[in-house]
Amino acid sequence: MVAFVVIIVVLWDKWRKKAIIEVGKSLGLHHLMEGEKLSYALVPLMNKDSKFFVILLGYLNGYEAAYFDRVIAAGKDWFYQSTVMVKNPRVNIPMFQLKSRLYMMQNITQRTCGDALDVPGRKNDMGSLRLSAQDPQWAMERFSGANPQFFQKLQKGHWTIEGFQNSLFIYSWGRTIYPRKMRDFVREAGEIATEMYALL
Repeated sequence: MVAFVVIIVVLWDKWRKKAIIEVGKSLGLHHLMEGEKLSYALVPLMNKDSKFFVILLGYLNGYEAAYFDRVIAAGKDWFYQSTVMVKNPRVNIPMFQLKSRLYMMQNITQRTCGDALDVPGRKNDMGSLRLSAQDPQWAMERFSGANPQFFQKLQKGHWTIEGFQNSLFIYSWGRTIYPRKMRDFVREAGEIATEMYALL
């Protein structure tokens, strides 16, 4: 029985990687080639030893971008965290995270940037969102200017935004995207990145 489950997982992984690469081509993203390397900032989602199931590189809304599945594991629990990373060389931002307070995945805790911050006058707009940052004053000033629809979009999609230096990471914690939904996932993540850069 165990051997059968392993075979199914291996076949599913093989099918999914091929399907993700094909969808990526239609979005202008190519599979990481030999000699290419994904460089990334060390936001809460990432660490120096991050492992990946698949990595696609290209451009999104004029920005250098990547789609990847980051392998998240703790004990016997694991999943592929589908993520879009976007880089803007014209910005240099302190580390921050804006995430939903309500969504949890298995027994794996989502890391943060520290204590929760309250943006003055925006408590109702932010609803279930939790903001944390290395520079609290910077974060509160930036998000005080966000429109209510921006916060609503993040809550509806259970989106997380993490930023550091010139990079943004947009994902929905615990979500492994199906290939048929990847196009919409990448498109919406790109829109969120563009709106976020407009606040900086």
